[in-house]
Amino acid sequence: PAATEPRSAIMAEAKVKAAFSELGIAFEAASHEPVTTVEAGLAAVGGLDCVFAKNLFVKDKKAGCFLLTVAHDTAVNMKSLPALLKTPGAAFRFADEKTLTEKLDVVQGAVTPLAVINDGGGAVKLVLDAKLQGAKKVGVHPLRNDMTVAVAPADLVKFATHFKHEPAVVDFGAAPAAAAAPPAAAKAPKAEKKPKPAAKEAAAADGGKKAGADKKGLEYTKEGNFAKWYELRNSGAILAQFWRNSAQFSDARLPPATGPS
Repeated sequence: PAATEPRSAIMAEAKVKAAFSELGIAFEAASHEPVTTVEAGLAAVGGLDCVFAKNLFVKDKKAGCFLLTVAHDTAVNMKSLPALLKTPGAAFRFADEKTLTEKLDVVQGAVTPLAVINDGGGAVKLVLDAKLQGAKKVGVHPLRNDMTVAVAPADLVKFATHFKHEPAVVDFGAAPAAAAAPPAAAKAPKAEKKPKPAAKEAAAADGGKKAGADKKGLEYTKEGNFAKWYELRNSGAILAQFWRNSAQFSDARLPPATGPS
């Protein structure tokens, strides 16, 4: 027996076989090298006519601990578990080895539905894959991972129920698909922008003249009537007006003239 096991492997095996005898459960057994993976387990039980089961020990802070026993080829989506196990809001994760040992008194690699024999307080809920119910026999470990026993699915249920762990049978293949995202709301059409009055067109409509212009200023815009604008821009009248305005500005800033004192 492995030194790391919480109990003697021989004692654990004897305990399971004694329960089988008491309940009238027939079984086949095969000894093999210790296995820690599904692939190794499948290779080890090649001589047994059974569906090899894999076991997942999961927990949620509020929902508690669950032991999932499923067919070796069943995919388990952790995100689908709350719906399948009827525990809305739960966030399941794999339990650590300490919790496994405390609740089921087995080590990693030796997890099995038969371990409910060690959970006298009913802290763990057992869940069986519906696919296993159609198998001739189911291969599970007898509390040690260097041996596999094959029992009828009905006898597996009988064993668990006897030890006050009536299993829930779940169809993991019918896991609800992730809810599709709601379609995006249609965007409201943008309001059409009103065209701004074209400055060039307005100027052209009046021969290119500025609104409110008089004879003293530039009567034409560059955009409206370039020829007239250019002509006036270079005329002496504009230059003269500039000097007149400059003289008026200078006179306003000079102090009044005074005679000699």
